Amino acid sequence: MQNNLMISSLTPLDLSQARVDSIIDEKYTKNDFYEGQKGAAQVIHKYISTDSDGKSQIICTDTERGTFHHIDVNGEHVVDYKNTHLIDRVHLPLKRKASKFASEECVKNPTAYKDIVMNESSIRELETKPGLFNRTMAKLTGKNCARPLITSSDQLNDLSITEEWLLENTKFLTIEHILRGPEGFADYALSYPLNDRLIEENYLNHTFVKYKDIRGNIITDYGGKMLTKMLTKMFFDSVKERTYELLESNKTITFEHRSIEDSIFQDELISILISNI
Repeated sequence: MQNNLMISSLTPLDLSQARVDSIIDEKYTKNDFYEGQKGAAQVIHKYISTDSDGKSQIICTDTERGTFHHIDVNGEHVVDYKNTHLIDRVHLPLKRKASKFASEECVKNPTAYKDIVMNESSIRELETKPGLFNRTMAKLTGKNCARPLITSSDQLNDLSITEEWLLENTKFLTIEHILRGPEGFADYALSYPLNDRLIEENYLNHTFVKYKDIRGNIITDYGGKMLTKMLTKMFFDSVKERTYELLESNKTITFEHRSIEDSIFQDELISILISNI
Protein backbone atom coordinates (compact mmCIF):
# COMPACT_ATOMS: atom_id res chain seq x y z
CA MET A 1 0.00 0.00 0.00
CA GLN A 2 2.77 2.45 0.96
CA ASN A 3 4.69 1.71 -2.26
CA ASN A 4 1.51 2.27 -4.33
CA LEU A 5 1.02 5.66 -2.69
CA MET A 6 4.64 6.60 -3.45
CA ILE A 7 4.27 5.57 -7.08
CA SER A 8 0.98 7.40 -7.53
CA SER A 9 2.63 10.61 -6.30
CA LEU A 10 5.36 10.53 -8.95
CA THR A 11 5.46 13.14 -11.68
CA PRO A 12 5.96 11.93 -15.29
CA LEU A 13 9.55 11.28 -16.34
CA ASP A 14 10.55 12.47 -19.80
CA LEU A 15 13.14 10.08 -21.20
CA SER A 16 12.90 11.24 -24.80
CA GLN A 17 16.24 10.62 -26.48
CA ALA A 18 16.67 14.23 -27.57
CA ARG A 19 16.22 15.48 -24.00
CA VAL A 20 18.55 12.84 -22.52
CA ASP A 21 21.25 13.48 -25.13
CA SER A 22 21.11 17.24 -24.59
CA ILE A 23 21.31 17.03 -20.79
CA ILE A 24 24.19 14.55 -20.73
CA ASP A 25 26.11 16.54 -23.32
CA GLU A 26 25.74 19.68 -21.20
CA LYS A 27 25.92 18.38 -17.62
CA TYR A 28 28.19 15.31 -17.64
CA THR A 29 31.67 16.59 -16.78
CA LYS A 30 35.21 15.26 -16.44
CA ASN A 31 34.78 15.20 -12.68
CA ASP A 32 31.74 12.95 -13.15
CA PHE A 33 33.76 10.77 -15.55
CA TYR A 34 36.44 10.21 -12.91
CA GLU A 35 33.73 8.91 -10.54
CA GLY A 36 32.76 6.12 -12.94
CA GLN A 37 29.24 4.73 -12.70
CA LYS A 38 28.69 6.59 -9.45
CA GLY A 39 29.28 9.93 -11.17
CA ALA A 40 27.03 8.95 -14.08
CA ALA A 41 24.20 7.99 -11.72
CA GLN A 42 24.50 11.28 -9.84
CA VAL A 43 24.19 13.27 -13.06
CA ILE A 44 21.21 11.20 -14.27
CA HIS A 45 19.43 11.57 -10.95
CA LYS A 46 20.07 15.29 -10.54
CA TYR A 47 19.39 16.52 -14.05
CA ILE A 48 17.20 13.90 -15.72
CA SER A 49 15.10 12.15 -13.07
CA THR A 50 14.42 15.00 -10.62
CA ASP A 51 11.50 17.37 -11.20
CA SER A 52 11.44 21.16 -10.84
CA ASP A 53 10.54 20.83 -7.15
CA GLY A 54 13.61 18.71 -6.46
CA LYS A 55 11.59 15.50 -6.11
CA SER A 56 12.84 12.24 -7.58
CA GLN A 57 10.76 10.94 -10.47
CA ILE A 58 12.16 7.45 -9.92
CA ILE A 59 11.70 5.40 -6.77
CA CYS A 60 13.36 2.19 -5.70
CA THR A 61 11.13 -0.25 -3.81
CA ASP A 62 13.60 -3.13 -3.51
CA THR A 63 17.34 -2.60 -3.50
CA GLU A 64 18.13 -6.31 -3.44
CA ARG A 65 16.24 -7.06 -6.67
CA GLY A 66 16.91 -3.69 -8.25
CA THR A 67 13.26 -2.74 -8.64
CA PHE A 68 12.78 0.87 -9.78
CA HIS A 69 9.56 2.61 -10.79
CA HIS A 70 8.63 5.71 -12.78
CA ILE A 71 5.66 7.19 -14.61
CA ASP A 72 6.24 7.79 -18.32
CA VAL A 73 5.03 10.82 -20.28
CA ASN A 74 1.84 8.94 -21.20
CA GLY A 75 0.98 8.44 -17.54
CA GLU A 76 1.83 4.73 -17.60
CA HIS A 77 3.47 3.08 -14.59
CA VAL A 78 6.82 1.56 -15.62
CA VAL A 79 8.44 -1.11 -13.44
CA ASP A 80 12.05 -0.79 -14.52
CA TYR A 81 13.96 -3.82 -13.23
CA LYS A 82 17.64 -2.98 -12.78
CA ASN A 83 16.93 0.34 -14.56
CA THR A 84 17.06 -1.43 -17.93
CA HIS A 85 14.80 1.14 -19.63
CA LEU A 86 16.64 4.10 -18.11
CA ILE A 87 20.07 2.71 -18.98
CA ASP A 88 18.95 2.04 -22.55
CA ARG A 89 18.31 5.79 -22.95
CA VAL A 90 21.39 7.13 -21.18
CA HIS A 91 24.04 4.61 -22.17
CA LEU A 92 24.96 5.81 -25.67
CA PRO A 93 25.32 9.53 -24.84
CA LEU A 94 27.27 8.66 -21.69
CA LYS A 95 29.53 6.32 -23.66
CA ARG A 96 30.20 8.98 -26.30
CA LYS A 97 31.07 11.62 -23.72
CA ALA A 98 33.17 9.23 -21.60
CA SER A 99 35.14 8.14 -24.67
CA LYS A 100 35.82 11.80 -25.51
CA PHE A 101 37.02 12.54 -21.96
CA ALA A 102 39.17 9.40 -21.91
CA SER A 103 40.94 10.38 -25.14
CA GLU A 104 41.61 13.90 -23.87
CA GLU A 105 42.75 12.82 -20.41
CA CYS A 106 45.13 10.14 -21.70
CA VAL A 107 47.05 12.96 -23.40
CA LYS A 108 46.73 15.59 -20.65
CA ASN A 109 47.03 13.31 -17.62
CA PRO A 110 48.99 10.15 -18.59
CA THR A 111 49.84 9.34 -14.96
CA ALA A 112 46.13 8.64 -14.38
CA TYR A 113 45.98 6.19 -17.31
CA LYS A 114 44.83 3.26 -15.14
CA ASP A 115 41.93 5.23 -13.64
CA ILE A 116 41.00 6.67 -17.04
CA VAL A 117 40.75 3.24 -18.65
CA MET A 118 38.87 1.78 -15.67
CA ASN A 119 36.25 4.55 -15.67
CA GLU A 120 35.81 4.55 -19.44
CA SER A 121 35.34 0.76 -19.36
CA SER A 122 32.84 1.07 -16.53
CA ILE A 123 30.66 3.42 -18.61
CA ARG A 124 31.12 1.40 -21.80
CA GLU A 125 29.89 -1.74 -20.01
CA LEU A 126 26.98 -0.01 -18.28
CA GLU A 127 24.32 -2.07 -20.06
CA THR A 128 25.83 -5.42 -19.10
CA LYS A 129 27.38 -4.54 -15.72
CA PRO A 130 25.20 -1.85 -14.11
CA GLY A 131 25.59 -2.93 -10.49
CA LEU A 132 27.39 0.14 -9.16
CA PHE A 133 25.19 2.50 -11.18
CA ASN A 134 22.03 0.94 -9.77
CA ARG A 135 23.35 0.87 -6.23
CA THR A 136 24.04 4.60 -6.46
CA MET A 137 20.57 5.22 -7.88
CA ALA A 138 19.08 3.24 -4.99
CA LYS A 139 21.14 5.27 -2.53
CA LEU A 140 20.01 8.56 -4.07
CA THR A 141 16.39 7.48 -3.60
CA GLY A 142 17.16 5.80 -0.29
CA LYS A 143 14.17 7.20 1.55
CA ASN A 144 11.97 5.24 -0.84
CA CYS A 145 13.88 1.97 -0.63
CA ALA A 146 12.86 -1.16 1.23
CA ARG A 147 16.31 -1.11 2.86
CA PRO A 148 17.22 2.59 3.26
CA LEU A 149 20.87 3.44 3.67
CA ILE A 150 22.04 5.09 6.86
CA THR A 151 23.00 8.75 6.68
CA SER A 152 24.53 9.55 10.07
CA SER A 153 27.32 8.03 12.16
CA ASP A 154 24.88 8.04 15.10
CA GLN A 155 23.02 5.25 13.32
CA LEU A 156 25.99 2.90 13.04
CA ASN A 157 25.12 1.36 16.43
CA ASP A 158 26.92 -1.99 16.65
CA LEU A 159 27.53 -2.40 12.94
CA SER A 160 31.24 -3.14 13.16
CA ILE A 161 33.19 -4.58 10.24
CA THR A 162 34.61 -7.81 11.65
CA GLU A 163 36.12 -10.97 10.18
CA GLU A 164 33.09 -12.92 11.42
CA TRP A 165 30.69 -10.55 9.66
CA LEU A 166 32.64 -10.71 6.40
CA LEU A 167 32.67 -14.51 6.51
CA GLU A 168 28.97 -14.71 7.35
CA ASN A 169 28.10 -12.74 4.21
CA THR A 170 30.10 -14.87 1.77
CA LYS A 171 26.97 -17.01 1.27
CA PHE A 172 25.71 -14.12 -0.88
CA LEU A 173 28.74 -14.20 -3.19
CA THR A 174 27.70 -15.79 -6.50
CA ILE A 175 29.45 -17.06 -9.61
CA GLU A 176 27.98 -14.02 -11.41
CA HIS A 177 29.90 -11.70 -9.08
CA ILE A 178 33.10 -13.65 -9.78
CA LEU A 179 32.65 -13.62 -13.54
CA ARG A 180 32.42 -9.81 -13.49
CA GLY A 181 35.88 -9.56 -11.95
CA PRO A 182 36.84 -6.63 -9.67
CA GLU A 183 33.57 -4.79 -10.38
CA GLY A 184 31.55 -7.86 -9.41
CA PHE A 185 33.40 -8.30 -6.12
CA ALA A 186 32.99 -4.57 -5.37
CA ASP A 187 29.27 -4.83 -6.12
CA TYR A 188 29.03 -7.82 -3.76
CA ALA A 189 30.94 -6.02 -1.01
CA LEU A 190 28.80 -2.87 -1.18
CA SER A 191 25.53 -4.81 -1.45
CA TYR A 192 26.18 -7.26 1.40
CA PRO A 193 29.02 -7.16 3.99
CA LEU A 194 29.63 -3.39 3.77
CA ASN A 195 26.01 -2.35 3.20
CA ASP A 196 24.85 -0.02 6.02
CA ARG A 197 28.34 -0.13 7.53
CA LEU A 198 29.97 2.73 5.63
CA ILE A 199 29.10 6.41 5.56
CA GLU A 200 30.62 8.96 3.19
CA GLU A 201 30.78 12.55 4.47
CA ASN A 202 32.21 15.67 2.88
CA TYR A 203 33.78 18.46 4.94
CA LEU A 204 35.55 21.47 3.45
CA ASN A 205 35.78 19.64 0.10
CA HIS A 206 37.51 16.63 1.70
CA THR A 207 35.83 13.23 1.60
CA PHE A 208 35.82 11.04 4.71
CA VAL A 209 34.55 7.50 5.18
CA LYS A 210 33.14 6.57 8.58
CA TYR A 211 32.75 3.04 9.91
CA LYS A 212 33.17 0.98 13.06
CA ASP A 213 36.30 -1.07 13.54
CA ILE A 214 36.51 -4.52 15.19
CA ARG A 215 36.67 -2.86 18.64
CA GLY A 216 33.48 -0.90 18.03
CA ASN A 217 35.26 2.45 17.64
CA ILE A 218 33.94 4.85 14.99
CA ILE A 219 36.76 5.56 12.55
CA THR A 220 36.86 8.78 10.52
CA ASP A 221 39.02 7.82 7.57
CA TYR A 222 40.22 10.47 5.09
CA GLY A 223 39.91 9.09 1.58
CA GLY A 224 39.22 5.58 2.88
CA LYS A 225 42.96 4.86 3.28
CA MET A 226 42.70 2.90 6.52
CA LEU A 227 39.65 1.05 5.21
CA THR A 228 41.63 0.08 2.13
CA LYS A 229 44.42 -1.36 4.25
CA MET A 230 41.97 -3.33 6.36
CA LEU A 231 39.99 -4.69 3.42
CA THR A 232 43.10 -5.75 1.51
CA LYS A 233 43.65 -8.38 4.20
CA MET A 234 40.27 -9.12 5.81
CA PHE A 235 37.99 -8.92 2.78
CA PHE A 236 40.11 -11.04 0.45
CA ASP A 237 40.70 -13.64 3.15
CA SER A 238 36.95 -13.87 3.74
CA VAL A 239 35.97 -14.51 0.10
CA LYS A 240 38.90 -16.73 -0.91
CA GLU A 241 37.42 -20.11 0.06
CA ARG A 242 33.92 -19.31 -1.26
CA THR A 243 35.40 -18.10 -4.56
CA TYR A 244 37.32 -21.31 -5.16
CA GLU A 245 34.30 -23.43 -4.16
CA LEU A 246 32.13 -21.66 -6.73
CA LEU A 247 34.78 -21.95 -9.43
CA GLU A 248 35.20 -25.65 -8.68
CA SER A 249 31.46 -26.28 -8.95
CA ASN A 250 31.19 -24.33 -12.23
CA LYS A 251 34.01 -25.90 -14.22
CA THR A 252 31.91 -25.93 -17.38
CA ILE A 253 32.05 -22.10 -17.52
CA THR A 254 34.86 -20.83 -19.71
CA PHE A 255 36.20 -17.41 -18.83
CA GLU A 256 39.42 -15.54 -18.18
CA HIS A 257 39.89 -15.18 -14.45
CA ARG A 258 42.59 -13.34 -12.56
CA SER A 259 43.30 -14.74 -9.12
CA ILE A 260 41.84 -12.63 -6.32
CA GLU A 261 45.26 -12.87 -4.69
CA ASP A 262 46.79 -10.96 -7.58
CA SER A 263 47.80 -7.46 -6.42
CA ILE A 264 46.58 -5.76 -9.62
CA PHE A 265 43.18 -7.43 -9.25
CA GLN A 266 42.98 -6.33 -5.61
CA ASP A 267 44.05 -2.76 -6.33
CA GLU A 268 41.42 -2.42 -9.05
CA LEU A 269 38.68 -3.84 -6.81
CA ILE A 270 39.56 -1.54 -3.91
CA SER A 271 39.68 1.47 -6.25
CA ILE A 272 36.20 0.70 -7.60
CA LEU A 273 34.85 0.06 -4.11
CA ILE A 274 36.18 3.27 -2.55
CA SER A 275 34.97 5.40 -5.46
CA ASN A 276 31.45 3.98 -5.17
CA ILE A 277 30.75 4.23 -1.46
